[in-house]
Amino acid sequence: ENYWVDAVGIAIVARGVLSEVPILRDLDAAPVKVGQRAPAKPFEAFRQLRDAWGESAKVYEWSNGRGIALTTEQGWKIYFGDANEMLSKVAVARALIEQLRGKSIKFIDVGQGEPFYQ
Repeated sequence: ENYWVDAVGIAIVARGVLSEVPILRDLDAAPVKVGQRAPAKPFEAFRQLRDAWGESAKVYEWSNGRGIALTTEQGWKIYFGDANEMLSKVAVARALIEQLRGKSIKFIDVGQGEPFYQ
């Protein structure tokens, strides 16, 4: 179900598709009804990542198991975990992207503990 979320986290009726507005997909939460508050954890992680990443990713994903994720222009999914220490996680992800250019990568995970990729 698609809906917009206002500045305080309340779900409102989506009034169309705005291509410049990023999408946050919650992969495992129960649907939110219009007028209810959306889960805070995914939106805080989204805001932190959006501000730290600086590039305009169009689609973000959230799962309780891996946290917030985005897909790079190379098609690599990067998992960032929750909102904690987002600037550091983004710096590590950017360094890994530079080191791994030209390789076939499925994902990078900088969310918890030591970063790893596959």
